Amino acid sequence: MAKKILLLNGPNLNMLGKRDPNLYGDITLKDVEETCKKLAKQNGIQLESKQTNYEGELVAQDYTEAFGYFKSAVLQFESADAQTSLGNMYHNGEGCNQNFSEANELWKSASEQGSSAASHNLASSYLEGQGVEKSTAKAVKFFDK
Repeated sequence: MAKKILLLNGPNLNMLGKRDPNLYGDITLKDVEETCKKLAKQNGIQLESKQTNYEGELVAQDYTEAFGYFKSAVLQFESADAQTSLGNMYHNGEGCNQNFSEANELWKSASEQGSSAASHNLASSYLEGQGVEKSTAKAVKFFDK
């Protein structure tokens, strides 16, 4: 199965090569996309590109899909960033059932890898007693990380 990349081109990039070529150059967005597609194909990658001048159209929020991506990243790479993000989703019930304990486990693992955001989130859980026994001492420990 070929890897896939989605190239998102935001506002005004459709004007490349058209608006003030002396300042911005004469390469168009179509030129850039064709070059990217050629390089992708040479490397066995399927590339799709989209452009819009309205940022809200580029990426629709789909928490369930995002949850799946973060969960895969956690399982495959043990990424602290993915663990922190997946923990946030469990904490907020985005794309899954709310689960403070699962969020805290993910944040603890990410914190051990040096994620200050995860440490802060875990400290807040200890302050509030969300999914863990309330403990100011443990909260301070994680705030200090």
